[in-house]
Amino acid sequence: MSEDPQLADAMQSIRSVGEDEPNARGAGEEIAFDGNESRYELTVDGEVIGFIDTSDDGGTRAFLHTQVDDAHRGQGVGTRLIARALEDVKRLGMTVDPRCPMVADYLGKHPDAA
Repeated sequence: MSEDPQLADAMQSIRSVGEDEPNARGAGEEIAFDGNESRYELTVDGEVIGFIDTSDDGGTRAFLHTQVDDAHRGQGVGTRLIARALEDVKRLGMTVDPRCPMVADYLGKHPDAA
């Protein structure tokens, strides 16, 4: 399957636990922002196992909803995904609007991440 060049441009890679750094199960993880879907996705071996839906308004990125596949809950997937997504927002010079309770909880524990 060939990759759509526009989709490739829309994907802003923010690798967290890159292919050279195994997760707890030994498989490589990648976290990227998919501009077409307006969400951050965490994939393992090409399979999306978690995502955060977002919405941009000027220089603010709202974090609307975080979801992790049932088979991967309790393994820190959501925490890793949120941490790397917040790093990306910071890198972009945007502010965070934590509408998702999971993101708001993370920021309560890690206020310097915003």
